Amino acid sequence: MKGKRQKAVLHQQKRSKKEAKRKLKRKNWLAKRLLMGLPKRPSFAAYIVKAPQVLSFINEPELLLDFFENLRLVCKPKRYVLLDLEDVTSISNDALLLLLTKLQNRNFLKGANILGSRPKCPKTREILENSGFFGIVNHKFDTGTNPIPVSNFMLAQRKHSKKVQPELAQAVIHEATKHLYGKVCEQPGAFRVIEEFMANTCWHANPNEPATERWWLTGFQGPLKDGFKTWCFALVDNGVGILESIELKGWLSAMDWLGFSKTNILENLLNGKVESRTGLKNRGKGLPSMKREFNRKRIFNLHIITNNVYANLAKNVYLTLNIPFSGTFVYFELISQSNGKTSDL
Repeated sequence: MKGKRQKAVLHQQKRSKKEAKRKLKRKNWLAKRLLMGLPKRPSFAAYIVKAPQVLSFINEPELLLDFFENLRLVCKPKRYVLLDLEDVTSISNDALLLLLTKLQNRNFLKGANILGSRPKCPKTREILENSGFFGIVNHKFDTGTNPIPVSNFMLAQRKHSKKVQPELAQAVIHEATKHLYGKVCEQPGAFRVIEEFMANTCWHANPNEPATERWWLTGFQGPLKDGFKTWCFALVDNGVGILESIELKGWLSAMDWLGFSKTNILENLLNGKVESRTGLKNRGKGLPSMKREFNRKRIFNLHIITNNVYANLAKNVYLTLNIPFSGTFVYFELISQSNGKTSDL
C-alpha cells in the first residue's frame, strides 16, 4: 500500500508540473500573437476593453476616465483582459503616464492579466513601444529612472516615489532648462509646484495612512508655441483626491452637503479660502502656491484634475466631470520666452 501511495503522489506531482508548463506556454503563445498584431482571437475567453481613438487627459479627460472605468469593471483575479488599442490614433504623454500608473496598481488590476494589441497608426505604435507599455502588459517592465525616448520629437523622463525628493525635482527641472535655454538654470516656480505636489501626495493622498501613496512625475518636450520651445510636466497620484482629503467648514460644507458642484470648492482652495484640516497656519498652502506661481508667469498652461473637477487655469475654466478621477493630476509647462529668467513678483 505504501508503494502505491508513493507512486500516486509522484504521478500527481508530474501532472501538476505538466499542467503548469502547459498554462505558461499557452499564455506566452497568446501574448506573442497579440504583440505581433495578429487578428485571430485567443482560443480561450479574454475580456476586451476598447480604447478611444484619442487618449489625452488634458483635452479629453472623460474619454480616458471612461476607458479606465471599463477596465476596472472587468478586472478580476486570474482573468485575461485585452486592451484593444488598434484604432488609437493619438496618445499624449500625460495620458500615457496615467495609463502606466494604472497598469502598475495592484489594487486597480485586482490580479487580472493585462494584454494589449498594437495600434495601426505607426506614430502611436512607436510611442507605446518606446514607452515600455508592452513590457508592463507582459510583466517585464523596468521601472528605472533613465530617460526613455518616446518619439523623434519628444523625450520623456518618468520617476516615482512615496517621499518628497527636492533633489529629484531639481534634476528634472535642470533637464528641462537644458532643452529650453541650452544651459542649467533655476526655475523656482516649477520647483515649488513639483515639491508641493510631492508633499501633498505624502500627507493627503491617503489621510488615514500618510506616505503610503506613490506620486509619478514625467517631463517631456512639447511643441513650439509662437516660435518658443516648451517643456511639459505631468504629475499624478492615485490617492483619494484633493476634494476627498479636505475638511470643509461653513458655507462650503453646506454646499457640499446639498450636492452643489465642487468646482467652487476647488476654486476657493486655489484662492486660499479653505483652511487646512489640521488648523496649522503653515499647512494648506499647496494649491494656492501653485496658482500664485501661475499668476506670476513662472509656469504656464496650468491644469488640475481631481475627483470630479477639471480646472484649466489658463482659460479660467472649471468643469464638473461625469466620471470622477480618484486621485490628483497636475499639468503645467515652461516656455523659453523668459530666457531663463523668472519673475520675482
